Amino acid sequence: MYVLALAASLPWLLASATPRELVYSYTVESTRTDKGDSAHGVDKMDPGGGGTFYFHNVNQHYRSPDMGPGAQRRSGKIVVEAVRQQQDGGLVVRVTEDASPAGPVTCVTFGDTTVVCDPNRQVAAEIPALLALLGTGFVDPSRLDNSRHWHVDAASTSADYTILSNAGAVLDIDESATRTQAGSTTKTTIAAAIEYDLARSLPTSLQESTIERDHRGSVNETISTETTLKLESAPNS
Repeated sequence: MYVLALAASLPWLLASATPRELVYSYTVESTRTDKGDSAHGVDKMDPGGGGTFYFHNVNQHYRSPDMGPGAQRRSGKIVVEAVRQQQDGGLVVRVTEDASPAGPVTCVTFGDTTVVCDPNRQVAAEIPALLALLGTGFVDPSRLDNSRHWHVDAASTSADYTILSNAGAVLDIDESATRTQAGSTTKTTIAAAIEYDLARSLPTSLQESTIERDHRGSVNETISTETTLKLESAPNS
C-alpha cells in the first residue's frame, strides 16, 4: 500500500529567527518563431471585355519566413527566504535573483500553486515556476486518487500532477498543464518533471518545457522555453 506522510510547509525553515535560505540554480533557454497565415497584397486580374479588377491574394499554403530572434539562454541563482506563514495558508517568501538589479521581491505562495508577487515589480518566469511548488500542502495525500494523481485549477492554469515513483520521501512527479490569459488568445502548454522532497516540502529539481502560442493579426507567434531548476543548498542539506 502506498503511504505518504503529510509535511507541513517548510517548518524547519521557519523555525529559526536567523535567516535560513534555499538556493537554486537555474537555466532558461527560449526560442521564438513568427509565421504568417497568408501572403499580403493584391493581384490584378483581367476577366476580359475590357474590365479590370483587383482581388486580395490569400494563399492558405503560404508561410512567411521565420522572423524569430533565435535562441536565448540565461542562467544564475535564485535565493528564497521564508518569512512567515499567513493565516490563509499562504507562505510569504523573499526572493532574490542574481540577474535582477532591483533586489529582493516579496511573494506569497499557496498550496494550490497560486503565486502572488509584488505587483510593482517585474518577475522572471522561473520565479513563479519555482514558488508554485513551495506552497503549503502542494503534495496533499488527501487529494490523491488511486493513480496517485491530483488536479489543480488555480487562476488561469489547469494542471494535472501524477506521482510516478518514490524513493523514500523523494517523489518523482509528472506535470501536464495549460495556461490561458483572460481577454487574450495566448495559450501555453506546460510539461514538467519534478523531483520533490516530501519530508522538507520542497522541490529538489524541476525540468519544465512550455510552448506559448498566440495569434496576432495574421501572424502566429510561438515561444518555446526550457527551464531547469536545481536545489543547490538548504538548511541541514
